[in-house]
Order: sequence, then structure tokens, then C-alpha cells
Amino acid sequence: MRTLAFLVILFLPAAASANSCKGASSLRCENILADRFNLSRISNLKMLKRFVERGRLVRVPDSDKRYHLDEHLGEHDAANREFYKYARPDTRDFIERLGEAFRERFGRSIKITSLVRTREYQKRLRKNPNAAPVWGDKSSTHLTGATFDLSFREMSDAEIAWTWDYLRREMRRGHLYAIKEKYGGCFHTMVFPVRKRR
Repeated sequence: MRTLAFLVILFLPAAASANSCKGASSLRCENILADRFNLSRISNLKMLKRFVERGRLVRVPDSDKRYHLDEHLGEHDAANREFYKYARPDTRDFIERLGEAFRERFGRSIKITSLVRTREYQKRLRKNPNAAPVWGDKSSTHLTGATFDLSFREMSDAEIAWTWDYLRREMRRGHLYAIKEKYGGCFHTMVFPVRKRR
């Protein structure tokens, strides 16, 4: 389970009212926001495939000039790892925009280490004490397909600071919610559906 000792909350998004996450942990806040935006949690591979068929999830290419997917993504279900390279359309679009801005600033791509997960997949991660629960108000929002992890382990201090500032600007605009996971070495980011933003 993630603890506040390993998390730095960047900013509460404008899309959430002041009372939406008052006194809540970061994981609980993510779930409050996921519910506000009616983001379904994906139980199993069958449900994930149905979301893909209906266009609710789209493929994030392994790499282009703006970003690349970690080679270990989906490794806990190797036979179906291609299905863990999907995300909600707005999330995919945001990754592309962020990656383009990062490349223009630093001349290289960003690395994405996690995208959509199912409850079944999340259960396999529970061997890791820092993995979020499968159920409840502190469950992983990767189950919604709206969340991705952006690694900063290979970033310079300047790159980390720039990315942090970029995410904070987007949060002020009510576009997303993000935290900096020090233990996990990533920016954990949930992107809100464009059509439902306020």
C-alpha cells in the first residue's frame, strides 16, 4: 500500500470541489475523482477486451519520438501483455502532448511504465507492499484505464522539475490529478475525460 511517506501530492485539481478530497489520502482522493467522472473499474481481461472493442480504450504504441513504453509493462500476465498497452483516449492524447513538449524541451522521449490494469492483474501486484489494493476506496485507478505512470528514474533534476511544473499547470486547469511516487520513481497521473471536465 502506498503511504504518504512515499508520496508528494502536487495539487488538487480545479475540477474537484474543495470538499471532494478534504482529509482524504491520495489514493482515496483518486477514487473520489474517478467516481465523480464515472470511470468504471475493469475487472478482468474479458471486460478489458470489451472496452477495446467499444473504443473506450485505445492502443498506446510501443514507441514514437515522443514517448516509449517500458519493456516490462504487462509482464505479470505475459501471455496477454499487449492488452496492458491500452488507455482511455484522453489519457493517450495527454501522453502524446506531454511527450511532445518534453521532447521539444529536452530532445528525448519520456518513458511510460504502466497503463491500464484489471483487478485480476492488480492482485498479482499485491505481493509488492507498495501496490494499491484491488478493491475499496483506496484501489488502484489504473483499473479505470485513465491512469498512467511516467518514470523519472532516468531524468535529470531539471527534467523532473520541468515535468512537475507541467503537471501542476494541467492540474490547475482541472485536466488531471497527479502525485510524485518517490518509492516507485514515477509521476502517477490520472487524466480526466475531456467531455466531463468542468
